[in-house]
Amino acid sequence: MPNPVAIGGRAPRLSTRSVRSHTPSNVLLRLSTWVRRPGLDAAIARGDRRPGDPALALREAQLVEARRRRRLAARLEEVVAPPSRSQATSSKAPVDRRAVSVASPLLTDVILLLRSPEDVEPRGVALGWRLLTDPGSPLYELEEHGSSKGERLWRESFGVLEALRPA
Repeated sequence: MPNPVAIGGRAPRLSTRSVRSHTPSNVLLRLSTWVRRPGLDAAIARGDRRPGDPALALREAQLVEARRRRRLAARLEEVVAPPSRSQATSSKAPVDRRAVSVASPLLTDVILLLRSPEDVEPRGVALGWRLLTDPGSPLYELEEHGSSKGERLWRESFGVLEALRPA
């Protein structure tokens, strides 16, 4: 059978269930993947394809699990939702509300796609997490410090949405 990656197709994904057993090699793979998670997520967000890297394949499988997709969707819903009084005294990084209002339709589409039963690409999930966790993200760039009225957040949200959709 030809290698689907070599001919430009999609490689079959590794399932997290296939490495749930507690054999020493699977435990080491899961541990290695956990330790390398930030670098693996960055590689996935860049679109790197390394068919021979089982840790990368496992991390891709982890990112598209329903539970992790729901967690990302819930975090994005917190961003899109109007702020409550308790958020005003929170230690969370302040969200650029103007930028969020501009990108809200796209962020809502991302949330809906993450919560849907449709397949999503791991790159889109990795980009979504980066949007939430990167301190330089346009989510946290306040208007008075150079935000261009939400255009950057709109572009990055669009990129997340496009990356989530299977090719």
